Order: sequence, then C-alpha cells, then structure tokens
Amino acid sequence: MAALGGKGVPESASKKRKAANQPKFYAVRAGRHPGVYSDWNECKESITGFKGASFKSFSTRSEAEAFVSGRESNSGPSAPIGETRFYGVASGHNPGVYTDWTTAQEQIKGWKLPKYKRFSTRGEAEAFVQAGGRPGKVDSGTTELIDEDEQPEDLDDEVSEAESPTVPLKRKKTSPVASVDQTKTSQNTVQIAATTSAAKSRAADAKSKPLSIYTDGSSLANGKVGAVAGVGVFFGDGDDRNISEALEGELQTNQRAELTAILRALEIAPMHREVHIYTDSNYSINCVTTWFKKWETNSWLTSTNQPVMNKDLVVDILARIRERQGHGSGTIFNWIKGHSNDPSNEAADRLAVSGAQRAQARRRQNKS
Repeated sequence: MAALGGKGVPESASKKRKAANQPKFYAVRAGRHPGVYSDWNECKESITGFKGASFKSFSTRSEAEAFVSGRESNSGPSAPIGETRFYGVASGHNPGVYTDWTTAQEQIKGWKLPKYKRFSTRGEAEAFVQAGGRPGKVDSGTTELIDEDEQPEDLDDEVSEAESPTVPLKRKKTSPVASVDQTKTSQNTVQIAATTSAAKSRAADAKSKPLSIYTDGSSLANGKVGAVAGVGVFFGDGDDRNISEALEGELQTNQRAELTAILRALEIAPMHREVHIYTDSNYSINCVTTWFKKWETNSWLTSTNQPVMNKDLVVDILARIRERQGHGSGTIFNWIKGHSNDPSNEAADRLAVSGAQRAQARRRQNKS
C-alpha cells in the first residue's frame, strides 16, 4: 500500500496506466477504407462522415480482423466505439435487415402497411423479420423503434398487425397450408406437409438476408512479360455460382483480375438482395467507393492528368452498383486481409489461382 505523500502509485492507477499503454486495434467494417488500424486518427478519417459506419476497438489484431470479416466472436474483451444500427423490414419492397437507414427507408416508402423496427443487434432484427413483424415475437425490452428524426414524414413508426398485401400474417382456419383428410392418411403425411412448409419458409427467409461473396484475383508473373491472370468468386462450398476462370484481355495484371472478380460477382448476384463483397484488394475498394468521385469530375484523369488505369472495369462495376441501388439493394465492400487463414478468402484465392494456371497451361500448349 502506498504511503500518503510518498512516491508510491495506487494499485488502481497502476492498472489504468498499464491498460492505457496496451496497444489498441481499431477495426472498420464499414467505412471509406475498411480494415484494421493501429492509430485512432487514421481510423477516424475512414469513418468520419461515412453514413452507416461500423467500427470497434480491440485489444488484439486477430479480434479486429475477425470483426472486419464479420466473424467476430461474442467472447473476449472488446470496447465498442461506434454503434451500428440494424433496421428490420418485415413488410416492404424487399424485406430484410439493413444497416443503413436510407436504404431501409427505400424499402418502406410507398409500401402499404410497412412493418419495420430498429435493433441494436442483427440477431434481433433477423428474428423480427422472420416473425413477419408481429409484436411479441421479439422481446420488446431489447428493441427500440426507429427514431423520430430518422423516419420519413409519411410513415408511422408503429408496427401494424394488419395484413400486408404480399406478406400474409393471418391465415383462415379453414385454409391450412396442406389440406389433409385425417381419416384416410397417416400422421406421417401430415408431418411431411408441415416440414415442407417450414423448409419453404426458411428458404424465403434466407433469400431476404444479405448475400456474402468473396472475390480474388491472381496474376502469375504479375508485372512481367508473359503474365497470365485468373479470377475467383466464392459464394460458398459446392455453390454452382462459384467462378474460376481466366482473365480476358491483353493486360493480365493482378489489379484487373481483382476488379473483374468483383464485376463478375455483381453480374451473378440477385438484384433484390443486399450484397456484401469481401476482397483483400484495397485498390479495388478505393476505386469503386472513393477515388471514382474525383475521376468522374475530372474527366477520368488522375491528379497528374494521366488516364485512369482500368477505367473500363471501374465504370462497369459502378453501373452495376447503381443499377442495384435503383432496385433498393445495397452493395457493401469489406476489406479482408489476404492469406490470413480465412476459409472463404482462401477459397476465392484458390479459384483465382486455378483459373490463372489453366490459362497458363493453354498458352503453353498453343505455343508447343
């Protein structure tokens, strides 16, 4: 115990000083430049003025990287420094969970009897949407209605019990999901009908959730004569939409392969679903989220008045993003550290490398 007036340091103060000296890692999941920062000022530049920014501080880099990639664990210490709001739209143009109020608002404007709420966690919002927006299905103590300053003037923030034109919330007792004559069929038949109905309901719920896509590009001998590149797009294990193909065109650079992978993902992704694209290319993310704004106003010239490289791909990607916006669907880009043992990122990488290797083999065969 420290003596009063002496040089001793109280134990509580010592702990605080020790904690203050420990490094912090600032993770930006949604911002101008998603990623992990060790300096708060750099992190702040990425999120200040960015609508729907999602960020947290962590004591370890691995936790921060997991947060950026959407794989964060509920265990372990983390200090929230920014609040992400989740808007559940149970009845609207495109029911689902949104992290941006502007996008969520587009789903309910002009919709008869919309049902929507704001939540502090994605799980609560998803439960609300899956329950069809019925009060009582989600604990009201853990949710809150959308703020008055966030809601459009022509909408009420209350959740209606009335039946929606396209999302039926009430069924007549005389019209069951499956009509079964109990006297002529076995109990198993009834169970099968109920199970089939539940499976269809789960499939419909899955279609309303954001779609995560991992993209990657690979260029063998990048930057050298004879380079050959490939494109990889990963939707999931065994998914027919996965892509592994050669990069088209004369320029076989890694940057063109990365951008092409994003373009291919957006060409395949359903127009009605919010899409989260994960890539380890900061260059690609900057091209389609930040740099293009100056390029468009500067006739697609750089700050040194040089033509923008890969303009054709950037323009095509922006066209896809804007087309999706017109349908009320968001396109979110997330940076993920390459070769960091993330299974989905590694899968996209393998697809890209495989595409490049096959193209290289064909080139060698043609020369022989």
